Amino acid sequence: MSETLRNEILFYLLKDGKMPLRKIAKLTGKNHATIAYHYNKLIEDGILGDFYLYVNPNLFGFYHFFAAYNNDIARPYPNFVASSFTCVEGFTVLEVMGKSKEEVVDRISSLGDPIMIFDVNNVIHNLSDSVSKMIKLLAENPKVEFSQVSSKVGLPVRWVYKKYNHLEKIGMIKIIPKVNLSKANVLLFSVFSKEPIESLDNWLVLRMVGKKSSLYLGVARNMGEAYIIASSLRSIVKDVTFTLKIDYDVTRWLNNGANQSTT
Repeated sequence: MSETLRNEILFYLLKDGKMPLRKIAKLTGKNHATIAYHYNKLIEDGILGDFYLYVNPNLFGFYHFFAAYNNDIARPYPNFVASSFTCVEGFTVLEVMGKSKEEVVDRISSLGDPIMIFDVNNVIHNLSDSVSKMIKLLAENPKVEFSQVSSKVGLPVRWVYKKYNHLEKIGMIKIIPKVNLSKANVLLFSVFSKEPIESLDNWLVLRMVGKKSSLYLGVARNMGEAYIIASSLRSIVKDVTFTLKIDYDVTRWLNNGANQSTT
């Protein structure tokens, strides 16, 4: 029972990294003390790590594509690799960023011969100083209270909530915990499709939609649920690739500073 409950905690936190434990208690039908105990045990056991803020490079003026490689790319990755996902199936998916689409394509080729390139939508943003500061504060400490962000930005808490929720909804930012997938029973998966998919909302972590291809990152409670999701998708979508993850890093470029060079 405790293993099932811990899976539920990880499931909800991967879906929404800012979800309060009290809400998880309500969703699971348990009391807050029980959820808090198992949450702390997940940390003690090395399953649940720090929380991070995924930031779409478009927010800071960079273009990005996702590329899949058959072989493991030599590490450490260059600074222009914004995020990385290692797949059970033996390939690596990298989010590559640059100052132009041409630079992104060149950088993808410099890493190796990709087996797939996902041309997601690129909408370059011109952030206000307040929004830029809010994002950087959340990147420094994704668990910070929004009231603290409000006081440092100098705008109402309601503004912070509204702006964060809007950016999260359109796939620009997302608070995501680092889960040791080798120790956890929850499964992180990705779905690549040439058409938009609307049936993943119950498991969705991130969504990147493009004109020619779409990329989704999701979470399943266990292998059985992952199998059902994959089978269902293959029955309704003509060209879809479903892969499981064994590791991920969504914060590389921000760790080096959002405004620094990505060479």
